[in-house]
Amino acid sequence: MDYLNRAVKQILGVYNALPPKKRLFSIITILLTIGSLVGLVYWANRVEYRPLYTGLNSEDAGAVVNKLREMKVLYKIGVNGNSIMVPAASVYELRMEMAREGIPQSSGIGYEIFDRQSIGVTEFIQKVNYQRALQSELSRTINQFSEVKSSRIHLAIPEKTLFIDQQEKPRAAVVLKLLPGKRLRETQIQGIIHLVASSVEGLSEDDVNIVDSHGNLLAGGEKKTSLSGLSFSQQELQQTTEEKLEKKIELMLADIVGPGSVTAKVSVAMDFTQVEQTEENYDPDKVAVRSEQRSTEKSSGKRPVSSGIPGVMSNTPDLNKPETSAVPTKTVNYNKSDETINY
Repeated sequence: MDYLNRAVKQILGVYNALPPKKRLFSIITILLTIGSLVGLVYWANRVEYRPLYTGLNSEDAGAVVNKLREMKVLYKIGVNGNSIMVPAASVYELRMEMAREGIPQSSGIGYEIFDRQSIGVTEFIQKVNYQRALQSELSRTINQFSEVKSSRIHLAIPEKTLFIDQQEKPRAAVVLKLLPGKRLRETQIQGIIHLVASSVEGLSEDDVNIVDSHGNLLAGGEKKTSLSGLSFSQQELQQTTEEKLEKKIELMLADIVGPGSVTAKVSVAMDFTQVEQTEENYDPDKVAVRSEQRSTEKSSGKRPVSSGIPGVMSNTPDLNKPETSAVPTKTVNYNKSDETINY
């Protein structure tokens, strides 16, 4: 203690002997040194956080947080509550651990569901697991589209029967959640339909329906909704026509009232009724002969004439009569004509 007291007195003596400017400079230097040391210690001990998952819904975010608490891992929740951050050194390890537990559920469990099968699984459970895996695999593929935020697929696969006429057709429904401001092109929608139909045995493209998260029908169901609504392509054509007419009206009136002083709204009602008609006409005045064939056959000769009393006696030769006796005959002419014309 005496040594410390003497050291403090010496430091104070030196400090008091300094001019006022040097005293201020010494204080600033000491404060900067202390601040640098504190910052260095904080930087060396701070934990760098990186996103573990982003874009999670509330259910998946809660499941991830509960699992991190069980593992006693430090974490931070993003501003919107849909992202979770963990220490950078543990990101990939935690992702593998979460995947092993099947978290998060929104990404679905694909064919890896068969990697942890238990003994005694029934055939029904196997079919259900296969359908779940197929739905998740298709959803993962569709989520690769840059415009799609998430998707869900529902497959209705009927049981196979022994009789073909009693076999029901499989059906599929796809629900897409698009990113804000994004829209799928018609070719992309047709690609999704073909992808789903090609992945399910016996599924026809006509039995695949696609809707967005707002309930708008994007594809499929034209037969069911022909009376109550339009298909996506018909709506797109109608909207495009309205926009073209609005631009034409605005350009026409801009020369009169000035640019930006007019706003036009056009509502177009299109008739998309389709009629299929089969007509077959027979007009004798408008024909063309493709081929024509005629044949004629003629013949002439004599043949015996029947005479006498009908019966056995008249048909039996008379042995008492001479052989040179004349038999009555008559002359016969035969004509036959055929004609074939192809038009």
